[in-house]
Amino acid sequence: MNLEPGTLNASPLQTPLRFLSGVGPKRAEQLAKFGLETVEDLLYHLPFRYEDRRQIKKITEATVGEEQSFIGQLAGLQKRYNPRRRSQIVTATLKDDTGFIGLLWYRAPSFLVDKLIVGNTFLIHGKVERGLGGQFRLVHPDFELLDSADDAQLQRIVPIYLRPGGLPLSLIRKWIGHAMEQYSRYLPDELPGAVVAR
Repeated sequence: MNLEPGTLNASPLQTPLRFLSGVGPKRAEQLAKFGLETVEDLLYHLPFRYEDRRQIKKITEATVGEEQSFIGQLAGLQKRYNPRRRSQIVTATLKDDTGFIGLLWYRAPSFLVDKLIVGNTFLIHGKVERGLGGQFRLVHPDFELLDSADDAQLQRIVPIYLRPGGLPLSLIRKWIGHAMEQYSRYLPDELPGAVVAR
């Protein structure tokens, strides 16, 4: 049973997700459809794998077949609506001081397209492929909008979660980070005492 914060005898872990910083009622509804209703549900929504993004490459270092990360400026953006599939195809170009690489999203949701603004700096991660004309490209890459390319936290190992309703991975990571900061002290310690002592 979901309880409001402050309800008598309610565990803080049972706090509904709409009260978690940055979630709100609309996003909470999307998460609930995926079975994530409380802070506890979110904390136990574990990653199914991790991506090593400790090595950020220059675009000229792109290698076909490898998962790689690049930082650059969005230099071009095209949107095409496919009426037969009722979806939007988005192509873009990322540039750094060494060259250009293509970006491609099939069936791109509007929330994704709205974040792609020409001139902004992004961290892009995905599998490098060879596209039409031999140009390198990333298909359905993950991306983060950057304020500064000098952020040391960019080079890290990143958890990959199942995404409820196609929500951006960056949002899921942010919410889980907030939940950990505010509620991790309420999680039971399952390690045996002897292990903890050792």
